[in-house]
Amino acid sequence: MKLNLLSSLLSKLPSKKLQRIKLPRIKEMLLPVVLSLSSISYAQPVNIQPVNTQPLCCDKTANGVCVQPMPARPSQSRVSEAGRYGDLYKRMDKLDTGNCAHAYYLHKTQAWLNLSRDLYHEGDGTTAVNAAYDEAEKLIKALEDGKTPSLETILIQDAAKLRPDLWQIAADRKSTPALLSSAAREVAYCEVYLVRAGHAQTNLGAKARVEPLIGMAQDICHAAKDKSPCPVVALPVAPIIASVPVAPPPSAVAPRAIPVVSSFTLGADALFDVNKAALKPAGKAKIEAMLASLKSVTYNKIIVTGHTDSDASEAYNQALSVRRATAVKVYLVSKGVDSKVVEVSGMGEKQPVAENTTIQGKAQNRRVVIQVLGANR
Repeated sequence: MKLNLLSSLLSKLPSKKLQRIKLPRIKEMLLPVVLSLSSISYAQPVNIQPVNTQPLCCDKTANGVCVQPMPARPSQSRVSEAGRYGDLYKRMDKLDTGNCAHAYYLHKTQAWLNLSRDLYHEGDGTTAVNAAYDEAEKLIKALEDGKTPSLETILIQDAAKLRPDLWQIAADRKSTPALLSSAAREVAYCEVYLVRAGHAQTNLGAKARVEPLIGMAQDICHAAKDKSPCPVVALPVAPIIASVPVAPPPSAVAPRAIPVVSSFTLGADALFDVNKAALKPAGKAKIEAMLASLKSVTYNKIIVTGHTDSDASEAYNQALSVRRATAVKVYLVSKGVDSKVVEVSGMGEKQPVAENTTIQGKAQNRRVVIQVLGANR
């Protein structure tokens, strides 16, 4: 088979070149190539998958099917450090069940493992190699335990946080499931590439190594930014039912939960400083007061939507509204609300409730709306 392949390659060469090169020399030049090709072609079959031309989207609310491919991992026969990395690959395979909620974390696990192995082969020292490996293992362990891993990306070994604009792209995509699930791979690699560039800046001090890494991070971060969000199926809102005195049911019958739908509109000026997304003490107090009024409610879903006035550009207002809604979610979670029931979105300047031509109207448009769907305990 190898000789036939070699003869085929020789037949492709122009006859004039063959006259100038001795045949033994030609065979000596081409034989390593033939051996390499044959080892790939015959030692291990290559499984070529058809190109998927459908929009990639892993949002379960869209169609219930995870169609975004999970991380491509090397076959076990090609993993040189099988004892260490191979074990994690096997654990990833067990978790790769097509669950859309796992897509970002599995891609991020793969990105951390890639970083760990690259640093290992570059002789970068065990500290950084182990730190990247540990981040991958933490994600796998959390998923194995049925927990939702943190979305936070650790800066290993005091890596510098370079390019805040690229970090902000990743943060914006992680602000809602619809935005994250359509760009799970790009966001995961965007963050880990930025960590790698920051590690090189802090620990290696080589500009020639940092700039190419920043370039790769920029490309994939912008790819994440350009991805369209997954379509979200609108959930029917239950009608508001006023509380009325109800006679106690017989002891043998369990009490029926009363649906609750509440909507709270909080003025952004009370929650945030101008053009900021960090909650002020007064804003935190308003959220705490809202939670206190809902003590008897079991939350099924909390929808937090940010809105702005029309000052600044539409793109800036959209991003600001998402950041502010996300800040409210983070504070709700810090007060004991389950993060899984809280959804955030930003409408920017698209849904004004007053004219944007007056100071008073703009103030009314700068707001955060919190809708609570649940039932009385």
